Formats: sequence, C-alpha cells, structure tokens
Amino acid sequence: MRDRLGHFGYVTVRSTSDNPYLKVAEEIRAHEFHYYDTSDNGDTCLLTKPSGKSWTGIQVYKNVLQDLLICIIRQDLR
Repeated sequence: MRDRLGHFGYVTVRSTSDNPYLKVAEEIRAHEFHYYDTSDNGDTCLLTKPSGKSWTGIQVYKNVLQDLLICIIRQDLR
C-alpha cells in the first residue's frame, strides 16, 4: 500500500483483445484512483491519460473483469 494516491485521474481505456465486456479497439472513458500497485497489472487494455502517457492493464479471467487500479464508468449505457 502506498501513502498517497497513484495513477489518479481520467483515462481512456482501449481494449487490445475481445473479452466479455469490450470488443477489440472499443474505447471507454474512466477515472482511476488507488493506493495499491501490483507487479501484474494485466494486458487486456491500453490505458491512456490526456497527457498521452499510457500503459497496459486490466485482467479478464473467464467472465470477470478485474483490476485494482481502475473504476470503469460506462458512458454509453443504452
């Protein structure tokens, strides 16, 4: 656990592979905030900050989207 927030702020999440939640190249906007970090962030999506900084993250196991780093907010709920 960190003593302050890490990776705080808005990001664009772009899927790098098809999964139960996002098709390949589908994008959603999200906000992340966390005190924890891990050595295995996953590689299901590319996360990009408005500044252009990006990294891979988010894991999918069977039908569970898991990530300690991000809270995803769907903007296009129908």
